[in-house]
Amino acid sequence: MGGIIATDTTWNVANSPYVLTDTVTVQTGVSLTIEAGVTVMMPDMPDTKAVLDVQGHLEAVGTAVNPILFTSIDDLPANNWSGITVSGSANFEQVTMRHAYTALSISGSSGGVVSLANSTVEENLLHPVVVDTDALHRLTMSNVTFSNNMPDRVGINKSNGLVDNFTLAGNVLLTSQPGLEGYEDLGNGSAPQIIVPQGITLTFAAGTTFMSDSTVIVAGYLAANGTQLEPVILDDRPGGGNFMSNYFVFGETASATLTHTIIRDGHPLGLGIGGQSDLPIILQDVVLDNVGEFPITVEAPSLHRLQMTNVTFQNSTYNRVLVDTDGGQDAIAADVTLTIQPGLEWYEFADGSDPQTPPAEFVVPEGITLTAEAGTELRFGVGAEDLVVNGRFQANGTLTSPITLTSAADSAPGQWEGILVENGSAQLEYTEVRYGTNNVTVKNTAVSTPVVLQNSQLQAAATHGLIVFDGAVTAVCSRFVNNNGSGVLIVSAGQPTVQFLSSALVGNGDAGLTNQNARMVDARQNWWGDASGPAGVGPGSGDAALGNVLFDPWQKEDVCTTLPYQLYLSTVIKP
Repeated sequence: MGGIIATDTTWNVANSPYVLTDTVTVQTGVSLTIEAGVTVMMPDMPDTKAVLDVQGHLEAVGTAVNPILFTSIDDLPANNWSGITVSGSANFEQVTMRHAYTALSISGSSGGVVSLANSTVEENLLHPVVVDTDALHRLTMSNVTFSNNMPDRVGINKSNGLVDNFTLAGNVLLTSQPGLEGYEDLGNGSAPQIIVPQGITLTFAAGTTFMSDSTVIVAGYLAANGTQLEPVILDDRPGGGNFMSNYFVFGETASATLTHTIIRDGHPLGLGIGGQSDLPIILQDVVLDNVGEFPITVEAPSLHRLQMTNVTFQNSTYNRVLVDTDGGQDAIAADVTLTIQPGLEWYEFADGSDPQTPPAEFVVPEGITLTAEAGTELRFGVGAEDLVVNGRFQANGTLTSPITLTSAADSAPGQWEGILVENGSAQLEYTEVRYGTNNVTVKNTAVSTPVVLQNSQLQAAATHGLIVFDGAVTAVCSRFVNNNGSGVLIVSAGQPTVQFLSSALVGNGDAGLTNQNARMVDARQNWWGDASGPAGVGPGSGDAALGNVLFDPWQKEDVCTTLPYQLYLSTVIKP
């Protein structure tokens, strides 16, 4: 049989099996109802292109005792048929589809729901179900068993001939089903991308696997609702390796919540975040595994949007978060807290463009706070060589979890410019700054917004560990060591207020402390590297004190006893 069904029609058990010798088309506005127990057979594809083409509605509801069967002639795998195509709507329940090339194909953004429930899709030669990208919102499945298909996956089709089809047209829910390996982007189309537009939600239910070699561009909302026992897996296509463009990009209008999700085999990154908005990208109990180069790349104005809790970084080229200052997007737009995560090496700040866009800096603007959580490490590379603080920088290290700021290479003085406190404030506790041109520069004219260093270390600068032009600086039990110029330099201009207590100025090239300013610097009760006190204006042979420096009395020993991570206690308890 074949031809057009132009009026509502029922296929019943009495006339079963129904053998299609040509395409049967259910016209728009017309329903075909298939009763429980009916068998529908279609011939081998090379003999005919016969399909059951549903442009209207197909109602195929069997029972557990009397299921409906769609199969090949003689119900043999050698006679694969061409399948069912649905551009309208369909309801399949207690149905078996087998021995097709692709048993069910869904196309068109404007059709109705295609529902599969309590059914079996088995022994099909290709992807048993294929859905166009813009029709994906129409597919719903519940308790659909996939068995012995080649492969047991739902294919996502991005191209129909010469027409690309990259964009979701409605809210999509992808669910786990018995035996279903996952949803596979078929990789066709002129560009490797899938688009989740603004106003659209893409949801991965617990236990779902998504396989793609495309960039998923999210302007709407992405939800991955995994559980500890049934995580969501976002992966590349089998056999595709990790050298395609398979990653997720979240734009200005995007938001996301990923829970108990494994992201793996992405390239060149796992997640990219860009655009200035307050819409969050929330990662909780997420694993980033073997994700190309940087698992996460985020533009500086979007950094506050990234919220991570128990995010594991493993097996990637660089297990780091790259903060990109590309195109002059070098300032954060809201308060940011940098957190430690399992396996996260450090936050790397760099301009990813070629050539880089000047100025080469990363900026904390006025009224905004950048907080570094205990144990974090910040490294600054090409195109982001200054940490400019016009707001507030809070580095809250601890004795056992210090904070480090250094160059990307972390190997030699002068590899980055250092911290520049311009019109803001900074508090560094249990923090080490190293390998800058000047590790910390203070140009702040406001005494009410001071720079405070406690139990911290500025070392191995190409010139000075600390250079002060203006503002208020207090250092308690901190170390200024092994800098090529002075450990501390106070320049002649400005009205700085500078005080050091129980600190160490040792091993510096020019001097421990050089004061070119007329204002006195209080540097009493400090260790200069020798019990005899400072050289220069002092009487000893330690690091020199030069200029207007109050240094007497001095410490006869290093009161900040060396502790793990090269950090130092604020007091010493002597036996």
